[in-house]
Amino acid sequence: MKRTMPQFTRPLLMLALPLLLTLATATTGHGQDAAATAPAPAADASTALANQLIWLLYMLAGVVVMLVLATLVLVDYLYKSQFGRSIFPSVSLPFLQWSRIAGLKPAKATGKFDEDLGHDYDGITELDNSAPPLFNYILYGTIAFAVIYLLNYHVLGTGESQEQEYLAGSNELDTLRARAASLAANKVDENSVVRMTEATALAAGQATFNQYCATCHRTDGGGNIGPNLTDDYWLHGNTVQAVFKTIKYGVPEKGMIAWQAQLTPAQMAEVTSYLLTMHGTNPPNPKAPEGERLGPPSDSAPAAPADSAKAAPAAGSATPPLSPQH
Repeated sequence: MKRTMPQFTRPLLMLALPLLLTLATATTGHGQDAAATAPAPAADASTALANQLIWLLYMLAGVVVMLVLATLVLVDYLYKSQFGRSIFPSVSLPFLQWSRIAGLKPAKATGKFDEDLGHDYDGITELDNSAPPLFNYILYGTIAFAVIYLLNYHVLGTGESQEQEYLAGSNELDTLRARAASLAANKVDENSVVRMTEATALAAGQATFNQYCATCHRTDGGGNIGPNLTDDYWLHGNTVQAVFKTIKYGVPEKGMIAWQAQLTPAQMAEVTSYLLTMHGTNPPNPKAPEGERLGPPSDSAPAAPADSAKAAPAAGSATPPLSPQH
């Protein structure tokens, strides 16, 4: 007995192929988006993981559907080869038949609609044939797509326009840049710190100073328990690096704690920059000078020697200095 595959095998394959292509395209695009995304916090990472699991479930569902279809086709093929009939009812779906979709007219007149137009070029004649059905279906598909596109983007407004996608991408890029800048700021140390001049950074430094440092140094920097921060005298150097290092590690023997356990590197850099702006402000009733006279703060001069804390304080200053920079 001649064995033939079931007649609906090709239609099933035609239906399954777009499903597989859609899943593959969506999965590939999702993977590319995930790869292009910068490292995210824990919440964003959980969301990304959930999205990946959803796409894996979609792929698994598609594979299951394909396996079920393949199993049905195989069972029907074996049953028909054994008993001569299909296990499925006979259903005629002409629009899914491969011959109708991909069929081409012969290159000669075969009916009243295949008229010779009288054009002959080296034995090649031009016939007024009907377009192949596959071409018509492609045309109908593009028309349907155009209608859906028009409704989605220009009537209902459910889809994002190119401008909206551009703006959303720009906002996402700005967020990623801000996150990268934040991560870079929190990697600063006493060797890489630089003096900040941005108003936002100085304002943040002032807020941190008022919260943690004003008790010992007063809000105007004139000195209280800690030394005066506005004069030309320094205990641990007058450079940005020296001040940052003093804030970070403290001066335990003088009673100043190490702030690296309570402040981030970015916050310590902001406090350092704000503190340096207090020099020369001449607040009322300042505390007497302490340390070595080094002049205004320096952005690049080498820091004072490590034992500069042992410099003799000025007369009348008996209180142990607690200043980050003095």
